[in-house]
Amino acid sequence: MTGAEQFEWMTVVRTVVIDRYLQEAIARGVDTVVNLGAGLDTRPYRMTLPASLSWVEVDMPKIVALKEDRLAGETPRCRLARIAADLSVGRRGGRRSRSASPGRGARSSSPRAC
Repeated sequence: MTGAEQFEWMTVVRTVVIDRYLQEAIARGVDTVVNLGAGLDTRPYRMTLPASLSWVEVDMPKIVALKEDRLAGETPRCRLARIAADLSVGRRGGRRSRSASPGRGARSSSPRAC
């Protein structure tokens, strides 16, 4: 198996494990999921989720804008909000972006009902 093939399988396994973990947590009563560094994760669109679940995604402003553009015609299966924020603030070697400066707040989209 090539390195690329191994990476693909690791990604599949990781996705299945996280999906199962989330399903179990929601079944136990979790009513809010916060996904830090959400990237292009599409779980709110592809998983079977209760419409009452609140899902909050936080990522860099450019990633949030790209995701909102690409998924504009899709409907999430739960209440979904996105927050554009630079999470590297305060980390050693991290930099502060204008969107994460004190007093400026983070850009956020309104929750969308299912």
